[in-house]
Amino acid sequence: MVTRDGVRAAGVGRLGVRLTADDVAAAAWRVVHERRRPLGSPHRPVGRQTRLLAAVSAVSPDWANRLVVRRLAG
Repeated sequence: MVTRDGVRAAGVGRLGVRLTADDVAAAAWRVVHERRRPLGSPHRPVGRQTRLLAAVSAVSPDWANRLVVRRLAG
């Protein structure tokens, strides 16, 4: 799932992947069956690391976000 043509992304190697298919499926199920925001965005961070990075990137300046992504990507 995180590889393409047998090559792993650099960010995956640096952060590690701690999600299973069941984690992603459970999150998708919650989004589809959520009633409190029927017109809300279906995009949700899945997993502790992703939620943390999403929260930090929401309050940090764009240049800092680009720097972090550049460092993670290699």
